[in-house]
Amino acid sequence: MSRGFLIYMCLLAAVCYAIVFLPEKVLADNEIELTQSGNNLNLTIDQIGGYNIIGGYNNEVFSGDISGTDNEIVFHQEHSDKGTNPNTIQIYDFNGNYNQVMLRQGSDARDGFTGSIYSDSSEYSGHTVTLDLDGSNNVIVTGQRNSSDVGHDLTVGVYSDNNTINSVQGYTGTKSGEMYIWNDGNDVTTFQDGAGDHNFYIDVTGSYGTTLDLTQTGTTDQSYSLYQNCQTAGGCSITVTQQ
Repeated sequence: MSRGFLIYMCLLAAVCYAIVFLPEKVLADNEIELTQSGNNLNLTIDQIGGYNIIGGYNNEVFSGDISGTDNEIVFHQEHSDKGTNPNTIQIYDFNGNYNQVMLRQGSDARDGFTGSIYSDSSEYSGHTVTLDLDGSNNVIVTGQRNSSDVGHDLTVGVYSDNNTINSVQGYTGTKSGEMYIWNDGNDVTTFQDGAGDHNFYIDVTGSYGTTLDLTQTGTTDQSYSLYQNCQTAGGCSITVTQQ
């Protein structure tokens, strides 16, 4: 048996061992597919742990675009344990100026864009957030985290100017939310926590802005649905707590 053949067999055995015995999270890849057009964009992308995807929505041609000037965007996906599904950030379409956007998975920034970051001692992948932003002067901060293999799902529209949005989904249990912010001057904050399965649907379409604060916590499953058409000069205010 030749020396070259022995070396070949040793290398083959090492490769097979790596494929079979290395943890899955080591083998999983991070993926990024975006198109950016514009000026003065601060873009920070941290994907740690593998099995994280940033890209367009549902493979549509225009999806994944980011256009505009003076935007500050922070993507951050991190987990210590590989879940059944990957972490996925989907940019349906991003069009506009002067936006601050932070999309986190495996941690949340409930105190706002410049506030503290919160995370669990262990995190699983499996969260999905979809953003479609048309307009300017928006601040959107989201975060999804879970120490068990149960993913959360969030969809955020916007389509207009001067909106402040922050949505936090945490703890065990399935958390899902949909919000579409159509008109100017809206400020929507949602917080889902606890072991229950919580979900919400919010659409604040109207002539005047709406300030909405929704909290869903506890072990009992919670559900909330709102279609708001504010016709009060000076805006409307709604506070809802479910626990």
